Amino acid sequence: MRIGLDVVGGDLAPTAAFDGAVAACAARPDIELILYGPEAEVEPLLAALSGQPPANLGLVHCPDIIAMDAHPAQAMRLQPHSSISVGLQHLKAGKLDAFISAGNTGALTVGSVYLLELYPGIHRPCIAGFYPTNDGYSLLLDCGANTDVKPDYLLEFAYLGSAYMREVYHIARPRVALISVGHEPSKGNQIVKQAHALLAQHTDTLNFIGNVEGWDLNRNTADVYVCDGFTGNVITKLLESFYPYLKQYAPDNQQLEKINFEYIGGLPLLGVRGNVLIGHGSSTALAFENMVYRAAELSSSELLTRMPSLLEGLASRATS
Repeated sequence: MRIGLDVVGGDLAPTAAFDGAVAACAARPDIELILYGPEAEVEPLLAALSGQPPANLGLVHCPDIIAMDAHPAQAMRLQPHSSISVGLQHLKAGKLDAFISAGNTGALTVGSVYLLELYPGIHRPCIAGFYPTNDGYSLLLDCGANTDVKPDYLLEFAYLGSAYMREVYHIARPRVALISVGHEPSKGNQIVKQAHALLAQHTDTLNFIGNVEGWDLNRNTADVYVCDGFTGNVITKLLESFYPYLKQYAPDNQQLEKINFEYIGGLPLLGVRGNVLIGHGSSTALAFENMVYRAAELSSSELLTRMPSLLEGLASRATS
């Protein structure tokens, strides 16, 4: 299993990314981890190690760095030798099983769509987040790639989320719900109401259970929660804000770690033809380490192989 990591992506890069990579290599000798970034940034970190670098840790020299505030499309066009560009090129060429970056999310998304391409029937990729349940996580999508959506996009997100939960978490018929302001099909804005009607037409391929409200997320009501990227991003960041607040009152409560982004790892970018994971901009070494484990989990699944057949309902709808 070969996983690529953008070592210069994120607010604490390259040190946090490098330290997380070294820890992951030690814990998972079955993973070959390749760092993408400038040699000048990585070689001092290698030299500072107390022992020999892990045998399963490699480096691909990428002289360019895409800044966190760079324009996504321009950066991908003008910096073809950046860590994000080269990493995605290697993923497309089959040199990697997954690629991780906590860098410029827009550039990673644009580059993934341009280089890896979307599956038939998919118009926009989406970021899949993890919402904690008593015994694991539900999937929340979109978490920020698409702040404005069409009803068709929400239908596509439902297919992508259902496929992920089937192939990665082995749930035979994932329950899919649409986030709204009421359970009735008539509740919500026009986009949500139209999306509900579309989802209700696909119950032969989706286990659509209807609308849910905000408080239903804490009740393990569904396996996949579908919403626009604006709503999903607000939910995700609100959930993240609970961790430091609650941790000060219950420092020994291990259940709280389920809402700690450092333990969750990266968020999959679904809809593109490759395993791409997006890391939190403020990722620590622990977060990078867990991103590697999340990428390994995704890479060891049959998601990429099975995705075309799981999206047949969308592909046939797009060509009809």
